[in-house]
Amino acid sequence: MEPRAAAARALNWAKDGKAALVFGPEDNGLSTGELDRCFVSVCIPTSQAASLNLAQAVMVAAYEVRLAALAGESQPAGNENRPPAPLPASQAELAGLKEHLIEAMVAVGVIPADNPEHFFRPFKTVLERAGVSSREVRALRGVARQVLWLSGQIKKP
Repeated sequence: MEPRAAAARALNWAKDGKAALVFGPEDNGLSTGELDRCFVSVCIPTSQAASLNLAQAVMVAAYEVRLAALAGESQPAGNENRPPAPLPASQAELAGLKEHLIEAMVAVGVIPADNPEHFFRPFKTVLERAGVSSREVRALRGVARQVLWLSGQIKKP
């Protein structure tokens, strides 16, 4: 996810409680386990350098959070007739969805049971990019619930 979109999402989450920006060591970044605990991963695009040092990455992230905060303070005119945006899913809702989807995918053999977190990563990336709402989380959990129910109905070979 781009830093600007991530900053806006972090501010939305911060309204409901705590939100954190997590940075890893300069030499190798965050571990896979640490990344799995994060709800969104951010990639700062660079044109010439392969990566930024820690101070540069923190500066870019802080700048984007500040821009997002300022944009939230001064809502542009003309939005009065626009319907309100759906409520973004909370971190707890996203964590519950992830666990429910993993359970359903393991049950029907989409991902292996021995290391489901690793094989779920591409699906997690899609959910992060989509920025699902609370309503969409409930719909996806309904699908996972039906998959789990059906997996119990079908005789395994």
